[in-house]
Amino acid sequence: MRLFKKHNPSTYSDLGGIAQLVERRNGIAKVRGSTPLTSTINRAALLMLLSWSFTAAGSFAAPIDVPEEYVNCADTQKRLQEFQARQGAPAQAVAVVAHGFNLKPAKLAPLIEALNQQHVLVLRLTLTGHDGDYAQIQKVNRAIWLRDTECATRAGASKSQELHVPLYFVGVSLGALLNVDYINQSAVPYYDKRVLLVPAIRLNWYTHALRGLNALPFDVDVPSRSPVDYRVHDHLPMAAYNAVFASAAAVSDVSAVNLAIPTLIFAAADDELVDYQAIARLIEAHPQSKWTLQPLDNVDSDLVPHYAHNAVDPKSMGQALWSKFSVELASFLGLGG
Repeated sequence: MRLFKKHNPSTYSDLGGIAQLVERRNGIAKVRGSTPLTSTINRAALLMLLSWSFTAAGSFAAPIDVPEEYVNCADTQKRLQEFQARQGAPAQAVAVVAHGFNLKPAKLAPLIEALNQQHVLVLRLTLTGHDGDYAQIQKVNRAIWLRDTECATRAGASKSQELHVPLYFVGVSLGALLNVDYINQSAVPYYDKRVLLVPAIRLNWYTHALRGLNALPFDVDVPSRSPVDYRVHDHLPMAAYNAVFASAAAVSDVSAVNLAIPTLIFAAADDELVDYQAIARLIEAHPQSKWTLQPLDNVDSDLVPHYAHNAVDPKSMGQALWSKFSVELASFLGLGG
């Protein structure tokens, strides 16, 4: 799943874009792409910014809020869509499916169809701020996304109990991270099996440099570098990034309950965002865990711009990889044809 022969942080997508020029416009910081820093002042300012972020990396994190004991799911319920299993056969399972950071939930349609064809009823969660409402993502935090995750889990558990079938989880990037975070917090397994696709549970070191933008005395608006057809918003507030970092910090230690859930992880060794080797080390450090890491390689995808981290459908994976992934997904979940 190689994107670059060498890591080049200045070309990465939504959680990348580190070596970029920050410019104040109308009181809002805009981050431009790979413009050379020709000004000595600008060079110094950027170095100071990065220096601050790395110095603070060990101590800085967005506040980690824990959801209230009583969670109102009314709002999340509106963003939870049910997709029926293939007609003519009873559902073999229920699966909660969650998308990635700034990824259009509709891009999960081929994944949902693959599950439906295997007699799985799907509940697709749209996380707060990913329905196109920019005002909502400006106010998002970890607690809000954990509430979404809890509400989707409750709905999935209720449906699986009603149908007397297993409950599965399939999550991409941020959606996968939030599931692991939530299970850490709840200490209840809930899911019989999980499939985590490019999960953001371990981030590459350079992504944390983005935290330096929190030190600026004005609001920061970071343009997205994801493919236009795949992204929800063209730019994102630091609040959204801080929520990701807070959740990632919360899973630095993965609970025994989490590790006991049979979990198949698909990730790329050259992922621009996710630290593949760190995930491998996590699994190696817990030999009794039920986690398995499966490498991905979407080199055959002709999607432009091409990112290893963007692997969610036939176009972004490439048809050959998608076919292989679909077979391994069904096999792991024990689904019939």
